[in-house]
Amino acid sequence: MTKYIRLIIIVGIFALIASLTYTCKRLEKSQAEVSRLSENAKQKLHADSLKFSSEILKRAEFEEYLEYQNKELKRLLAKEKINTRKVERVIITETEYIDRDTSIVNLDSIKKSILANLPTKQNFELIDSCSTIKGHVGFDGTVLDLKITEKQFNNKIDVVLYKQRRQWKFLGIKTRLFGKREVTARVFDQCGQSSTQEIVVK
Repeated sequence: MTKYIRLIIIVGIFALIASLTYTCKRLEKSQAEVSRLSENAKQKLHADSLKFSSEILKRAEFEEYLEYQNKELKRLLAKEKINTRKVERVIITETEYIDRDTSIVNLDSIKKSILANLPTKQNFELIDSCSTIKGHVGFDGTVLDLKITEKQFNNKIDVVLYKQRRQWKFLGIKTRLFGKREVTARVFDQCGQSSTQEIVVK
């Protein structure tokens, strides 16, 4: 009888240890999930000011992202026969460039040809540090047309990830002294303004 009681106690102790281990692992997993979701939310909040965000998505979340937020990427992956289950990381960069500088091309030779009703063509180039546009203005005796033959955009984007201390207030004064260390990013554009999004799939 005592052997059975000892056996029951030993089995009970092992069951209790197994149950505690399982509960601890589930607790760690749920804490990691909460941490991941809060970090993703923080990245989305800072994306506008930093022009950089980095998210960690689970496989199912990545599939939803492709389905509802980036159908073009889904189409490109299918076209290139890349299995979405094998994607580990996606880096998306969007650039906006608006040139409001005025460029003037003298078209006197075209005007003279139109007045004399003679066919003519005049080439032009608009070149700056970010873009090149080439083409010509032509008159065939009846129709005046503008033809763009080349458009080129040059941009260099540097994304720098660095550590700094979080800013906080001490007696109403903003300081970074003793603030929590965090990784932040800066995006430097040669031309225009770009934003970079990194998606890590796990």
